[in-house]
Amino acid sequence: MLVEKTAELTGHGNPIFTLELSQKPGILFTGGNDKGLVEWSLKNNAFIKVMFAVAASIYAIHGPVNFPLLFTGLRSGDVLVFDFLKQQLLAPLKHHQKPIFDIKSVNHKQELLVASEDGTVSIWSLNTLEVYPKMKNRLPLVVETIKSTFTTWRIIH
Repeated sequence: MLVEKTAELTGHGNPIFTLELSQKPGILFTGGNDKGLVEWSLKNNAFIKVMFAVAASIYAIHGPVNFPLLFTGLRSGDVLVFDFLKQQLLAPLKHHQKPIFDIKSVNHKQELLVASEDGTVSIWSLNTLEVYPKMKNRLPLVVETIKSTFTTWRIIH
């Protein structure tokens, strides 16, 4: 297999840890140790803008399909929420005390899954942006199973 470089996006001064394609065709978001979420044009192979500054490194980015939101997981444990309709940051999702390493959504359940270095996954409503309460009647290992279209997730609360 021959791999050929077709373009280079220059602009980050530090390592890039994560990237996410936008729901809008031809747009890419990147984040890393530069402490800002960056928007790129894949049509022009060019920097567009820094969407917003952050206080800690970005380890995860996720834009749920059919929701005008972009979630950004930080080293601090916070998840920043950018609202494309309002063109502003909303209140951060605060639940974890250690870095956020992954963010995924289960669209048919309208839920957001946030995985942290603390060994837990929090479950949030995509509609209200509120965390679902922990289930106290079970061991802290496997709390809930969510079945998505393609896989089964074992959720640790």
